[in-house]
Amino acid sequence: MTAADGKRIHQDFPPPAVWSPFEMRFAQGAIARQPRRKVYLEMGSFRGGSFWAFSNTLEPGATMISVDWPNRNSEVSLARTGALLTRRGFDVHLIRGKTQDSVEQVRAVLAGRQVDVMVIDADHGPGMALRDWKLYSPFLNGLAIFHDCGIPTGRHALNDHQKSFMASTRAGFMEAAKGRLSATAQDDFGTGLIWKT
Repeated sequence: MTAADGKRIHQDFPPPAVWSPFEMRFAQGAIARQPRRKVYLEMGSFRGGSFWAFSNTLEPGATMISVDWPNRNSEVSLARTGALLTRRGFDVHLIRGKTQDSVEQVRAVLAGRQVDVMVIDADHGPGMALRDWKLYSPFLNGLAIFHDCGIPTGRHALNDHQKSFMASTRAGFMEAAKGRLSATAQDDFGTGLIWKT
């Protein structure tokens, strides 16, 4: 990432998604083909770039839920993104906390409804993506999107931290995908899709 990319990611508004354009189009295309796109749940929203980008594939007035740990570098931008989406007619809920502590808050927002599209992009530590899948997949009747689940050797010049978090997220994705229809694309850190219906 160049200095210009870093400035764009941290200062532009609406915020850009920290995804490769190819992988973003791959995920957006899968969402657009879903029969229902009324309830969206995202874990790990950072400044709100993917929250904003995926809103363009949802049905008008969709419920959008973000679960993310408060971060002084992203909090203001995510709040502004949520406010902008609200003005566009979406039913926006920003839940501030760790994913493992926020299940009941998400359940309360859902009020018995199921999630049509779910993005897992929060804690990338060992076992964490799979934990989030196990916690939240009972709410899902549709499409799950895992970010950063590519093959580490499929990307050049990775440092040890990047290799580790990709390996952890990929392991979670592969376990969650067992016995289910799934697909992956990797142009950068990798994006995986799982259909749960």
